[in-house]
Amino acid sequence: MSGVFTAFLAALVTGGLAAIVTARLARAAGFLDHPGTEAHKSQERPVALGGGVAVAVGFAAALAVIRWKLPQGADGVRFFAVFCGAGALLLIGIIDDLRRLGSLVKFVIQAMVFMAVIGAGVRITLFVPSAAFSVIVTFLWMAGLTNAFNLIDNHDGVAGGVGAIGTFMLALVCASGGDAGSAAVLAALSGGLAGFLLLNFPPARLYLGDAGSLSAGFLMAGMSIIPSFYREDIPGSHLAVLAPVFVFAVPLFDTTRVILVRLRAGAGLFEADNRHFSHRLRQLGVSGRGVAGVNYLFALVAAAPAIVLRETGIQGALILLAQLAGVLLLILIIERAGGGK
Repeated sequence: MSGVFTAFLAALVTGGLAAIVTARLARAAGFLDHPGTEAHKSQERPVALGGGVAVAVGFAAALAVIRWKLPQGADGVRFFAVFCGAGALLLIGIIDDLRRLGSLVKFVIQAMVFMAVIGAGVRITLFVPSAAFSVIVTFLWMAGLTNAFNLIDNHDGVAGGVGAIGTFMLALVCASGGDAGSAAVLAALSGGLAGFLLLNFPPARLYLGDAGSLSAGFLMAGMSIIPSFYREDIPGSHLAVLAPVFVFAVPLFDTTRVILVRLRAGAGLFEADNRHFSHRLRQLGVSGRGVAGVNYLFALVAAAPAIVLRETGIQGALILLAQLAGVLLLILIIERAGGGK
């Protein structure tokens, strides 16, 4: 467990310092996100981009500190593949933040990264002995979570805070199961996001940009695949493989709902809009900081059961799933109150 807190603190401090430097450099270079350029943007003034670089610096610094926790052999290859994939998406995201690549171009590049990492052995099996099934499910998970995190980056403080909470909770799940390497890496990502949050909490002075949201989202997806979340000595504990669904339930649910609404309305799937949970909260009159806080609360309540999911049998897991469904239902009720359909 000490590795978790060491990695988190190292990334928090380094990422926070990197965020301060990045914000100043980005503003001096004119690397800014301007208000009104897309439907979902609500800031009143230009905000520095490059937060993804700050998160990456904090993450890399923490990995250097806890490198002795990282595995060797086949697991080491899988870790390295995920890191390389995240690095590739960071670079593509920087280009997109500078030049605005098309949605199709970005998705094709993402697909290439996903398939390369899957080819390195990062796969979900769900106990089904089929290579084709494994590849399809893994691809969908990577694409879903990577883009879900990208899409919830629509309000000051939301993506950074929700991501920091989710990754730290998953780090605790891994640590409780004895997977020190995965726990330390996830804690490093959590710390990097928390350090960035120092300048992103409302009113934000630094944004993740696509570089940060895509690379961090992919790290979450990849590092939630590698660990084994169930215990063979507890009958029915196989449902513990759903632990990542609990910890990332808020962005996954919000994105799924928005996509369904867009399909029903005949809108483009990749068009920016104001249909997300954070937008509905603003329409209800919640303050900017309040919106971030409500998202954090729901993320924490949804994620908390994942810590004990490994220790429960099938009945306990079903109860926890019912609790998660209740949390998501409450989000849906709030969204409807805010004008959602």
